Amino acid sequence: MAIQFLTALMTASIMTPLTQPVKAEVIHLKADKWCPYLCEPSSPKPGYAIELAKIIFGRRGHEIKYQLMEWKESLEQAREGKINGVVGSSAVQGRGLIYPIEPIGISVNILLTRKGEHFTYNAPQSLQGRLLGVIAGYVYEPELDRYIAAKPEKIQTVSADETALDQLLTLLMSRKLDVVAEDSNVAISKIRELKLNDQVEITHRFDEDPVFIGFSAALPTSTAYAQIWTEGMRAMRSSGELLTILNRYGIPDWR
Repeated sequence: MAIQFLTALMTASIMTPLTQPVKAEVIHLKADKWCPYLCEPSSPKPGYAIELAKIIFGRRGHEIKYQLMEWKESLEQAREGKINGVVGSSAVQGRGLIYPIEPIGISVNILLTRKGEHFTYNAPQSLQGRLLGVIAGYVYEPELDRYIAAKPEKIQTVSADETALDQLLTLLMSRKLDVVAEDSNVAISKIRELKLNDQVEITHRFDEDPVFIGFSAALPTSTAYAQIWTEGMRAMRSSGELLTILNRYGIPDWR
């Protein structure tokens, strides 16, 4: 869920205009926990992307069913058409997915360290002599992804389940890791939850990139769902409803 913007891939996989209405259906979405985008499904605050999806598709008569699942398996199920889509996908992960024009938000990948480490990142070489913590199946920045692939002995990987970031932060604070890579919104939310504000700091920010609901290209309804999402997001932004929901999660509108 850490990311690079769509170019040719987006052009190839983007939705086309909605030509006929889609009958009322249950839309099955899965992803691993990535709060504040996606939180606990049964929580009063299930994640702002889920709240938006329930409103946007509910107004067209559809029902959203959202479940937590390990990220790699979620992607596989979407590509195979076993579910309607995944939430929090990027262009890099776009094989077998159809994207709306409107994203669910903007992701900024960051590097976290313990406070007082005086670490400065200029290039992957800056990580030499340090152990980097990442989540299995995640895509980060291209230069960072190449480093992760080339230096497995310098990487600590945890499974992409709902405790992944908790595990990485625990390892960081116990000095079993030196640096953690994560999305800024997700990291800040978790640091506040764990009350680590005075112990962890952001030491580098990468470029901004959009994240989306990626709908299964294997299912005939996906192009229409992508169009419904885009139209719904634009309407909610215009009406002010989008900002009201974002404010509940402490997230600004990215436009």
